[in-house]
Amino acid sequence: MENMKKIINFLILAIIFCLPGYLVRFNIFNIPTTFLEMLIYLTFVLTIYQNISNKIKISNYLFVPMILFIAGGAIGVFISPEKQIALGQFKACIFDPIIFLYIFISSQSDRNQIKISAIVNTLLASASLVALHAIWQKISGQATIDNRVVGIFGYSPNYLAMYLAPIAVFAISYLFNNYIKDKKVTFTVWFNAFAIILIMMALYFSGSRAGIGIVILCVMLNVIVLYWKQINSNKIYQAIFYLFIICVLIGSWWMIKPNYNLSPETGGRITASNNIRWEIWNTSMKILVTNNNWLWGVGLGNYQNYFTNFTKGWVNYDEYISPNALTAHNVYLQTWFNLGIIGLIAFIWIIYKYFKKIDKSLIYLPLLLTMVCLLLYGLVDTIYWKNDLSIFFWLLLALPIIYKENNA
Repeated sequence: MENMKKIINFLILAIIFCLPGYLVRFNIFNIPTTFLEMLIYLTFVLTIYQNISNKIKISNYLFVPMILFIAGGAIGVFISPEKQIALGQFKACIFDPIIFLYIFISSQSDRNQIKISAIVNTLLASASLVALHAIWQKISGQATIDNRVVGIFGYSPNYLAMYLAPIAVFAISYLFNNYIKDKKVTFTVWFNAFAIILIMMALYFSGSRAGIGIVILCVMLNVIVLYWKQINSNKIYQAIFYLFIICVLIGSWWMIKPNYNLSPETGGRITASNNIRWEIWNTSMKILVTNNNWLWGVGLGNYQNYFTNFTKGWVNYDEYISPNALTAHNVYLQTWFNLGIIGLIAFIWIIYKYFKKIDKSLIYLPLLLTMVCLLLYGLVDTIYWKNDLSIFFWLLLALPIIYKENNA
């Protein structure tokens, strides 16, 4: 049984490393699946076998809101006119992540825990390979027309940024906090630092203002929390802190504010991106108050179709806005549209339970800041509703269970 536990832990790390493995797609008995999904199911079967043999009991602090989240997903599938797409999203973004949560929690016994450092290193190794590919794209001139790189994701630079940014925050916070504690520079520290540099380079080349800005903000928050006593005891430091907060608020508004007086040709990509996002957000709110959509949503996988039909014939929408409305560009709105008000409540409840699970110990700071990164990023992009990001989100939810006892 000890060998089986080691195999399962190895497969869990393999799943974490292969988060972008959902890009490898194929069919089994005409059912679409991915390499990442098959890896999860294999590990699930072995975990079930281990749990039956050892009669392991599972304690899950997320059980009630998780059931509600699944119920929202079932409603989303039921009301969606695109049943195949809806079932695919339910499987990839609800069923698979929760299966992974079960695997992770049930396999981590007191004598058989994956080291947190191993999880950080695995995430960094995965993100580093993704970053190296993106950097090579930049060097070899394989950038988009606006000089951004998309990495292995092949569609949007934002997908690259959404994968790299939360991993960067988690790794930087973990490395910084442990270095401050241990004051030792080891090979692992050098590896982590080099990997983080690669990730930040790729993030910069992605051109994602949200990704770059949120990583910088979370790193600054990490420093502020660690040195809060010194800041709070010095008036000059306090003044600098309040100035920092004001700059963040002004800078955030400046980054996302629309300017309808400028055309995309005059204002450039940033103006066009901001204007389109604001139009999508405004229209999304109009959709929510139509036909009880606030209650049931519009169905999993049906957002763009509903948006396109709702705005058909509107000025500039058919040409410029609807093609960019793949999602609501906001994780809370998208969850609302996908799962209805039940799913949105469950999602917020899950996040609340997560923060409640984390105590005030600085040991938990990397987990806290990584979730803050996801929640802030979710204001301007759909950070959850993607195969790799949904697994990462539920991994983050699982970590408080083992983190404090295993912070090594």
